[in-house]
Amino acid sequence: MWISWSPVVLSLLASVSGTPVQVVNYVDVPAVALPPASRMHLHEPRKLQGRFLHITDLHPDPFYKVHSSTEEASACHRGSGSAGYYGAETTDCDSPLTLIDETFRWIETHLRDSIDFVVWTGDSARHSNDDEILRTAEQVLDENTFLANKFAELFGDGTASGVGGHVPVVPTFGNNDVSPHNQLAPGPNRWTKAYSHIWDMFIPVAQRRDFRRGGWFYVEVIPGRLAVFSLNTMYFFQSNEQVDGCASSSEPGHAHLKWLRRQLKKLRERGVKAIFIGHVPPARTEAKMSWYESCWHEYMFLAQEYRDLIVGSMFGHMNIDHFMLHDSDEIDRSAVEADSGDARGVRESESAADGLVSIKSAAQYLVDLRQAWAQLPRPSRNSSTSEDNGPVETAKKREKHRSKSYIDEIGGEWAERYAVSLVSPSLIPNYFPTLRVFEYNLTGLDLHSSVDAPSEPVGRAVSGEQQVMVDAHARPWTSSAVSTPAATAVGGDRGSTSMTSDSTIDCHTLSKSRPPGPAYSPQTLTLLGYTQYFANLTDLNNDFVSASPGDDGADASRWHSGKHRERPLPQGEARRRPKKLDFEVEYRTQDDDVFGLRDLTVSSYLQLARRIGEYCHGGKCGVSHPETCTRAEFEAEEKPLEEEDAELDGNREEKRDEDDTRLSVSKGRKNKHHRNKKHKNKKHKNKKHKSHKVGPREREVNEAWFTFVKRAFVGTKDDDELRDEFGVSPLVSSCPCSSSRTEESCVRRRR
Repeated sequence: MWISWSPVVLSLLASVSGTPVQVVNYVDVPAVALPPASRMHLHEPRKLQGRFLHITDLHPDPFYKVHSSTEEASACHRGSGSAGYYGAETTDCDSPLTLIDETFRWIETHLRDSIDFVVWTGDSARHSNDDEILRTAEQVLDENTFLANKFAELFGDGTASGVGGHVPVVPTFGNNDVSPHNQLAPGPNRWTKAYSHIWDMFIPVAQRRDFRRGGWFYVEVIPGRLAVFSLNTMYFFQSNEQVDGCASSSEPGHAHLKWLRRQLKKLRERGVKAIFIGHVPPARTEAKMSWYESCWHEYMFLAQEYRDLIVGSMFGHMNIDHFMLHDSDEIDRSAVEADSGDARGVRESESAADGLVSIKSAAQYLVDLRQAWAQLPRPSRNSSTSEDNGPVETAKKREKHRSKSYIDEIGGEWAERYAVSLVSPSLIPNYFPTLRVFEYNLTGLDLHSSVDAPSEPVGRAVSGEQQVMVDAHARPWTSSAVSTPAATAVGGDRGSTSMTSDSTIDCHTLSKSRPPGPAYSPQTLTLLGYTQYFANLTDLNNDFVSASPGDDGADASRWHSGKHRERPLPQGEARRRPKKLDFEVEYRTQDDDVFGLRDLTVSSYLQLARRIGEYCHGGKCGVSHPETCTRAEFEAEEKPLEEEDAELDGNREEKRDEDDTRLSVSKGRKNKHHRNKKHKNKKHKNKKHKSHKVGPREREVNEAWFTFVKRAFVGTKDDDELRDEFGVSPLVSSCPCSSSRTEESCVRRRR
């Protein structure tokens, strides 16, 4: 049976920017399983390519109108303004259907035949951002059904294009995939039931009953070797007022983690590795607290316990390109705080912002990440002589002892004390639309292994063992049966039942006899790197008279009208036509000398985080403040830097007043934001750091930090904006830099 689009959406599609071809393309796509589930696996196995696609936050908007206003009152739905053909980059408008359609065309041409599977991490409906066109539950389901069909048509058995081959697609819930947004009650509910039909072709038969109860499932994208877990982060999300964390056995978040533990135990017995995907990432800083504390602690404990299985974790939601480093030393399962009080301030703030991360809050969030990374353990300085002029042999012994202490501090040679979450930027053009393609190690895999079917393909009879597993998972949330002894958590969310009685375990000594997993040591399935693609809509929309940018959009309001809101549009015959949509490479981690990631293991990211956390001033690098910046490895560079300083002193004096003014404005923004944080008194185990104030003679010279924030906003912020926002400048080398792939980074000077 085929479900048609609602009459409301159909009528709106017909009026989208006067482009009837666009309407035909989308109306002709059926709204249910395409192709039928029973035909999705009836073809020859595909050869493994060692690559997979991550796409997130598509936010299709059938109400979008080309050249409408990007102001908050219009939301790219009416009026006259700078809304482009493929989207209004650097604004809070959603994605036009032209962007969705052409993105899938580009994927079909450039990626489909060279990837093994797809992770699709939610937010597949438009935002609730227009009071004149209220978002309905029917629209949310229609837009999700529309995208599910696009994926099934492209990666199924090729009914529409006549090309064989199946690429597994693993979707997950986003906070805008329900209505009202952010709110998902414990299941089974109308949403889990609806999505069990919309995603029918993606969810293995044996797990559909589980999915209807909780919205979670997994797919063995490489049968017998690799499973992708679709986490329902809505039950961990602080803005979801229908739930209250993971401490109580009555909460769906608690049940979710119990289910996840059971599945990981089964995978460990079979030798299968795991990738975690979700929508809302486990952000945990002074500026951003996304998950309930109890959920964060329990999830991180579980990730540590099964770190021998984990390949990686991917999320969306935040729109900015970055990574998170999680410290298992912060896990304290006996002291989970109640997710109430000032934590509700975070929830209300997030809810008021429709789940978006504003430009201002994103900036403070990135600064908080950096300040935490400045406190990471650091390897000892290399030295060939002792500090007290003792024998060289004594110095070497002392150095060996210091190195051993550092290795112990980070959890062994593979840095098993830490875990990493990778957050991809979005397709919605809040900045530029993006796609990310990961590469993984194929060594030891049968390259002709079938990637066409999950471990329980559609249409296959469920075995007795699988049926027992389904029945066991179908217990209500309040079931008293648990896989491990229950214990009481001090100050838990509403309830008080923790998942195990082991609340004080030193996590990075768990499973010490087991070898580290692919996320830690290079081995089969280890992530080798990724290629970040973006579409430069300023060029592709091709509809402005002048190439000079207008307003930067970084005002104090939540809504952002974008860089181009005041730029004139051509009229009449002079109006330009959009170019063909194309994604280009922004960067590729394997070829990136700035980040220098040899792979995507935790130890690689730990080294990068340390380099980003260095505060470099006056030719010296330190870890927190300029008065403590001393690094022996830079001593050889001090003399040429002092000479360069002397040459620049004249220009600095002339520009001192200008710099003071600019920097004071920047600091004023940050301080105002800091004062307005509703959750600044949140008590959790993250260390609090003083904001680093940058003076005119203390301009940052850390290239890794500059590149990190530049990429966070997908290159939409120019160098002046980054300098004003973060106190960091574009850089040039003042020494031959061949060591960016090592732990040491060169001294840099600004242009």
